[in-house]
Amino acid sequence: MGVAVACGIHCFCIPILLGITAIAGVIGRVSEPVEYLFLISSFLLGVSSLLFSWRKHHHRPECLALFAAGIALVALRHNISSNGIAGVAGGILVGTAHFRNLQLCRRSTCCADGACAVRRSGEAVSAPNSE
Repeated sequence: MGVAVACGIHCFCIPILLGITAIAGVIGRVSEPVEYLFLISSFLLGVSSLLFSWRKHHHRPECLALFAAGIALVALRHNISSNGIAGVAGGILVGTAHFRNLQLCRRSTCCADGACAVRRSGEAVSAPNSE
């Protein structure tokens, strides 16, 4: 029975592995530019979001520092021996930066007049109509 199971696994896995290895070179060539595109767009979107919140709401640099450290880890993960851990740690730092930014924006008192759409206590504070 053990030989039959091993044969079944072999017959199932070998065609899949051959298919994967045949296109591995193509995937590798396409994957790297796509990764850089994702990294650059993530950087631009994150910086614009965090800088806007930093200027308008809280003026605390910790979100920017967390984001910079996270993006640096993700960007340099190929140069670090444990690149998988570095990529995950960088992603966690970027997520933490955005989460902390949201917390600080919710605590901000700059929008007490209802001039911005930062959510407070689960409800949206919308801008007054300018009609």
